[in-house]
Amino acid sequence: MPITAEMSTSHKNQYKGLADLEVWLKGIAAAAISGGANGIVTGFAAIGIDPNHFNLQEGFHHTLTIGGVSAAISAILGVALYLRRSPLPHEGLDLDSRSEEPRLPR
Repeated sequence: MPITAEMSTSHKNQYKGLADLEVWLKGIAAAAISGGANGIVTGFAAIGIDPNHFNLQEGFHHTLTIGGVSAAISAILGVALYLRRSPLPHEGLDLDSRSEEPRLPR
């Protein structure tokens, strides 16, 4: 739904807040995918470092393990770096005086 001139200011702010939240969530997902992909590449790079221990035959389990652990750590770091650069968007969100949790305006 595009923002139009006929929309009230509160509706425009609510829509902008939801759009910002959607962009923020997509950024989180992109950071996790990018970090995870980097970790998988690191796992396969281990084959070149120690081909006797990490390989696609007897050492396949070790290769998958180091790739999985590296992917998880890289994904967490990617999300953490994204959060440092782009913290949770708070425009358009309303804090209820009785609660600490953010709520969308009605």
